[in-house]
Amino acid sequence: KIFKSKILSFFSSFIWVFSSFHLMNLFSSPMRDYLKANLFILCFILIYFILESKKPLFKIVFFSSLIFSSSLLFKTDLRMLTPIFILAIFLNENKLLKEKIRSTIFFLSTSLYFIFLSSSVYPGRTFHRLGATLSNDMFPEKDFLNSFGPISDSIMIYQSCVSYNCNMLFSYFNYFVLHIDEMLIKYLYSIKKVFLLPFSHGILPKINTAISEIFFLKFNLLRVFVIFDKIYIALSFVLIFLSLYKNKDLKVIFSIILFLYLCFFYSLQFQGRHYFFLEVFSIIFFMFFLNSGAIMFKQIKNKLNNE
Repeated sequence: KIFKSKILSFFSSFIWVFSSFHLMNLFSSPMRDYLKANLFILCFILIYFILESKKPLFKIVFFSSLIFSSSLLFKTDLRMLTPIFILAIFLNENKLLKEKIRSTIFFLSTSLYFIFLSSSVYPGRTFHRLGATLSNDMFPEKDFLNSFGPISDSIMIYQSCVSYNCNMLFSYFNYFVLHIDEMLIKYLYSIKKVFLLPFSHGILPKINTAISEIFFLKFNLLRVFVIFDKIYIALSFVLIFLSLYKNKDLKVIFSIILFLYLCFFYSLQFQGRHYFFLEVFSIIFFMFFLNSGAIMFKQIKNKLNNE
């Protein structure tokens, strides 16, 4: 849908299917975290349908809201996508403002009810979990001294009761504001980590010799992008900027916004089992990098031949 190319679609699907980071999360917790990944990807598909649908907007939103709302009963994390759905509704090419407002009201009235149902099971659990996120190490591969935040999952409860009369909302945001510099560093680190996911992992235990060889081959072919990660990231941003400057593709712009939005949330709880499915966006940007690079190379070649 984004690139309108079967070759790029096949290549990107190949990278996703043979992603060891993706499959290791499938093996470790198929019914917990991997279920969440499937529901998130389903919601991404619905969001893009809403964004570019030329059919009656309300019908698409009606069915999308029912699927999204029912998904919330299985994974409450999905509620972070609510503002993204609303943004997609208003960015749709439909010029009828009344239709967009009607669709938004229906979507919110449906989804907020299910959000209430799914969040009321554990009162106060939302901010408890937000507080717990600050206990995760910023750099998991390094020693404990490089971590940010408190050291215990329940520390936010104790801190809020001692300092703020058990007001976890105020306690959390007070911590966030006072440590905004650390949170920004963690956010930028998270973006880089997720951006390089397709190239950072590629080896599985030898379950099957042929399959292991494919993973090993893919890893060796792509790890050059990790070795020269700064060059790849810089070139990617330049190519994306140049491409959008010439042709303002709404789907690509929306993908960037969605990627940055999700990276912000998962930077608060940056554990592999929470964010591994964001590799989908990393692969999309990689395909965009290859496609834009090929187009630019052809343009330069044609200019040289004409001269």
